[in-house]
Amino acid sequence: MTAAVPRPDEINWHDGILYPISLTGLAGEQQALDLIVDLYTDQPGADVLERFSCSIAPLVTFSLAGDCAGLAGHGKAGTIHYAHRLDDVGREHLSLPLSGGTLSASGGSIELKRIDA
Repeated sequence: MTAAVPRPDEINWHDGILYPISLTGLAGEQQALDLIVDLYTDQPGADVLERFSCSIAPLVTFSLAGDCAGLAGHGKAGTIHYAHRLDDVGREHLSLPLSGGTLSASGGSIELKRIDA
């Protein structure tokens, strides 16, 4: 069961952990980019991670560049440096500087949902 979370920019993404990345809809369907991430929802310095799904749809652009060894080496310490979110004329943009790379995507909306254990 999932519970809605207000907005991606109201959550502390620093030292979050990026898990599966899924790109769907390439065969004529609506394109979407889906991420699973562990994020800190309390004040900075809190040590409790919560799991979220993040979906960007309909996806307009995306870019992923990274170093597998850099990402794997920070798998437990945090692969996400921070998140930067912009609204731009009917399009939302999310940029995630990562340990060893960058993920960037834009689309109609960014939806973040808590995944309850």
